[in-house]
Amino acid sequence: MEWKAAKGKDVLPTLRLCSQKPFYVTAFPAGDSANGETPQERSDEEACPRPAESVRLEWKLTGSTLYFECKLFISVYMDGQVKKLTTIQQIKNQLQDLEEPNEWLDELRTDERKGVQLAIKQWKKRYEKRQQLINDFLQKKAFDDAYKTTRISLIAGIDEAGRGPLAGPVVTAAVILPEESSVLLGVDDSKKISKVERQRFAQLIKEQAVAYSIHVQSATVIDELNIYQATKQSMEAAVNQLSVKPHTVIADAMNLMLDCPAYSIVKGDEKSLSIAAASILAKTTRDDLMTELHEQFPWYGFDENAGYGTAKHLQGLETHGFTAQHRKSFEPIKTMWRNRQ
Repeated sequence: MEWKAAKGKDVLPTLRLCSQKPFYVTAFPAGDSANGETPQERSDEEACPRPAESVRLEWKLTGSTLYFECKLFISVYMDGQVKKLTTIQQIKNQLQDLEEPNEWLDELRTDERKGVQLAIKQWKKRYEKRQQLINDFLQKKAFDDAYKTTRISLIAGIDEAGRGPLAGPVVTAAVILPEESSVLLGVDDSKKISKVERQRFAQLIKEQAVAYSIHVQSATVIDELNIYQATKQSMEAAVNQLSVKPHTVIADAMNLMLDCPAYSIVKGDEKSLSIAAASILAKTTRDDLMTELHEQFPWYGFDENAGYGTAKHLQGLETHGFTAQHRKSFEPIKTMWRNRQ
């Protein structure tokens, strides 16, 4: 803020500052007067008892000439940290730290600058998205908690990845989450979140889990047992490999034979937090394995299709035939294998 002031006149700027807590205002006149002297720093501090109070600052400026230039810098002190609310960017930064609506936000809505109104809309969108994530998280956690027989019961969620592809293993994962797992806010069915988010959550799940295990069932076993039985066997193996024994197991659409109560949940990866976490571990592990296979057999496009029957994969089968990683009980590999006999 800049202006010219007459010598000896009062400079009376009126500013409207908003905060949900009492704050302090400090004014610093600065600049060089005509005789080369620099005005002394002047600090007028006044506690504002009410949020969004208009603050009127008064002081006298002296110099040896009739006019001189000065600058006024206003800072708002909240919780011991300086918050400058003089530009749209500074307001945006403040909104980044705002978690819940408050009186300051209500006052900010009266700011007519388009940039400020856009920033408020963006904050509202982020806020509503986060509230939805919180609601979804609490619903998933409540679903798991409903299977607890005591407050300290441990629930293991089970899921798989790779039942449908023409090539590669089926991978299953079992996860026991801790009672406090709010850092997993946003965990969902692995098919509903991006690859980057899956990788991030996979690391968090491994760090936070009471226990987890991952089992890989090969294409050979799938052909020997059929995909359903191979997946079931893999899920049971994943539970038995857990370093901590669960009290109850909930699996995504699979009836398991275990030495503890086990329940089959239709669309469990959408309803349960622990099953969703298991789906993420299974999916990320299998994707990594298929990327490794792609390095050996790049003509199938395993890094893109994860073994599913895409046009590129089928073209690769037609040109190069099938490999030991292909499932001979799945068409068209089944027919190709029979014709080779």
